[in-house]
This record gives sequence, C-alpha cells and structure tokens, in this order.
Amino acid sequence: MSWVYENLQICLCFALCCVTNAVIHVSGYEGRGVNIVCPYNLNFEHHEKYLCRNDCKQDEDVLVKSTEGTKGRYSASDNKEKHTFNVAISDLSSKDAGKYWCGVSTFGFDTFPAEVSLKVEKEWCCVKTTRINGIVGSPIMMFCPYPQQHQDKRKFLCKGDHRDNCTDLVTGGSRFTLQDNVSSSSFLVMITKLEEGDAGTYWCGSDSKWSPGNYTKIELTVEWCCAKTNNIQGSVGYPLHFYCPYSPQRHHNRKFLCKGDQRSNCTDVLLSQSRFSLQDDESSSSFLVMITKLEEGDAGTYWCGSDSKWGAGNYTKIELSLDREKLLHSAL
Repeated sequence: MSWVYENLQICLCFALCCVTNAVIHVSGYEGRGVNIVCPYNLNFEHHEKYLCRNDCKQDEDVLVKSTEGTKGRYSASDNKEKHTFNVAISDLSSKDAGKYWCGVSTFGFDTFPAEVSLKVEKEWCCVKTTRINGIVGSPIMMFCPYPQQHQDKRKFLCKGDHRDNCTDLVTGGSRFTLQDNVSSSSFLVMITKLEEGDAGTYWCGSDSKWSPGNYTKIELTVEWCCAKTNNIQGSVGYPLHFYCPYSPQRHHNRKFLCKGDQRSNCTDVLLSQSRFSLQDDESSSSFLVMITKLEEGDAGTYWCGSDSKWGAGNYTKIELSLDREKLLHSAL
C-alpha cells in the first residue's frame, strides 16, 4: 500500500510539472480572431473539455465547453482523432490578453493539460500608411516598398476595408499594372484612368502571408476635376459676368450652372433664379453667365460646364466672394 501511495505521489508530481511546463503561446490582433489548440491525453477522448480563465474555480471562469459548441465570442470543437481541443475567440480586445487553462472534466479533480498565454496586439502594422489623392479620368501611381529579402516573392495589390478579405486588382483589372524595381526593393502600381469607384483602402506588398511590416496600406480619395478653378469677387447690388469654357466637341450639350459645396448635390440656379442667365458662344467654346443684381446669399461655390454626366475636365469650379467694403456700405 505504501508503494502504491509513493507511486501515486510521483505521478501527481509528474502531472503538475507537465502543467507548469506546457505553456501554449498564442497571439492575435484587436478586432480579429484567434485559434487556440490544446492537445490532451489519449484517454480523454470522451471527456468534456473546456477553456477557463483566472483560477478556474468559479462557474463564471469557464468560457466555453466542448459540449456547447458556440458561446458568445467563443467557439469550441473536439478533434478526437488528433486529440486536440480547439477554441476560436472572435473580436479580440486588449482585455482578452492573459492566462487561460484548457481543462478536462474527470472524476474527482479536473485535469489541466495545458496553460495558454494569449497576447493581444494592436491592429496589423504596415510599412506605413499612405494617403493619396487622385482625379477622375486621370492616371495615378502608388509606391509600394517591400523588404529586400522578398524580391523573388509575388507582388500584390488588393482593395478592401480589411487586408484579410481584399480583392486582388493586378490580376483582375486591366487598368491596374505593376512595375517592379528590384534595385530599390519597391514596385509601382499604375492606374491608367481613375474612376470614382476607385476610392477606398488598398493593400500592397510582397508577402502572401501578410506578415506585419511586409505591406503598405494606402488610402485613396478620388475627386472630380475641373477645367480650372476661378476665384471671382462681386459686390451686392451690382451685376456680375463670368465665362465658363467647355470642350468644343460638347457644344451641343446642355449648358449648366449650379451652386453647392459639392458638384454631386448642387442646385441648378438657372432654373431657380431669374437673376441668372446664360449666353452661349460656340465660336469660343464658352458661355457667359450674367447675374443682373448680386445678393448677399449669392456668395459660395458654383459649377458650370456642358456635360450632364460631369465628365472630368468638362466643367469649371467657381468660388464667388463678395466685396466686404461695398457690402458694408450697402447695409448702411
């Protein structure tokens, strides 16, 4: 009996030593998910497994059990063939970082075959985040550096809010081309003709595994271009004339003048204001806008042109300001 007891002590000591040394290190990123894989003894295939935190003595310390499947942000599965208990944690936050235990429900005292140390880091890092601005209808170039040791890896450019579900554009878009420069450990992505829908978040790099530091995040904004921007000043109570050029091939299009901070939601003043009139001059590919008597509310941003589709370069942006000195005299 004494021999059995001594052997039992030796076994318990061995088990505790294993618990202390079997630390599974897992890392994830805030807002993302992480998978924890805990191996267990061959004799525990039909036992319930669970993941717990803290000292695992309270019911609330147990986060999910193998018999539950999914519980909140935790999803558990038991692979009896590989003898692993798997837990997926979604939507990580900094509060999730710390020590966990993989537990096995047994008769008497439960066993804890592995300790899990979870590290939660900030969002995926980039070589840098680049913000660039392009114009509809015009070309643009994106500069993407990569580590020197990745010269032979496939270079990529994809678009999407998150790097893990973005769409590859170099292989699927004829407007997107890539030119590698091995000597400078970088490549250029060229978009031949920007479209309004090209605005968004891009990711480029040289590592298909998306290792941190091996890619660049690009925020691209796209604006509609004007033939030019004119700054005009007028005086309240006085008339004002200004010219709007247009492309010669568009002389048959309806001419327009509208007011608003954005060209996409401006108001047609030729229809709403009787003080505004237009006189076309096809010989000079321009038209004259006449305002008979300026009012204080006329100050602001105007858009004029000859293309109802607002084609890039086919309209002019006008910033109209009022002469403050004359405005003061008129008020008196």
